[in-house]
Amino acid sequence: MSHPKQENKYNIFQVLQIDQREVLMCRVLEDLLNPMGSHGQGREFLDKFIQMFLPDRYEELKNKRISVHKEYPITKDRRIDIALHGENVFIPIEVKINAGDQPNQCYDYYNYASQRDLNSKVVYVTKTGYFPSSYSMTSADKKMKLSDSLIKCLSFNTDIIKWLKEIIDMSNNEDLKIVLHQYSDAIEHYCNERPKDEDECVVEVITQTEDSFRSALKIVDAMNDAKAAIMKKLFDDIETAMQPLA
Repeated sequence: MSHPKQENKYNIFQVLQIDQREVLMCRVLEDLLNPMGSHGQGREFLDKFIQMFLPDRYEELKNKRISVHKEYPITKDRRIDIALHGENVFIPIEVKINAGDQPNQCYDYYNYASQRDLNSKVVYVTKTGYFPSSYSMTSADKKMKLSDSLIKCLSFNTDIIKWLKEIIDMSNNEDLKIVLHQYSDAIEHYCNERPKDEDECVVEVITQTEDSFRSALKIVDAMNDAKAAIMKKLFDDIETAMQPLA
């Protein structure tokens, strides 16, 4: 018995669930940005990325030699997802698929980058282009916090898809175009999937780090005191409101 032809596209990224794996999605992005990447387009894709998202640096960087590396180590336990670097150039790119922020993460990235590139910004790529958390932008001693102007937020659902459409049009390699279309479709699938419910989001935040878990335990321990304080404030407000009537 024959089956009707399926209209749905066969997408290898989704079949292998790569669209949910931060490391693998990041590797594809790194290879596309890399002038030495297997796409064979030289630095055309990188230049388009800089032109679109770091336009104030395009003229400065277009003639500079830039290397692109994934999981670039800056300390024993800190690795930047993607790093663009060259002479007086260092641009960290942090990609967030499902993982949460780490304490001081963006602050450490910028501090490292700014010592090598006075005009550096942290490029922060997420599903919808939101800013990193406050604890990611704050120093370990809590005394310093990055200005929002030092973070360049990009979204998968708008910015990266727009860039992919641009580089698809730039390429004359039909096989590469098919892969780029599949990568773009996988991103759209990832961005359009059902959002997690509130409980799942809370669990994800609590389990990000040991500090987050310890803080959650302290909140649980303090909850009864917090309820009592709220009730006392409520009764005090009622008593104050009743005084004119009395």
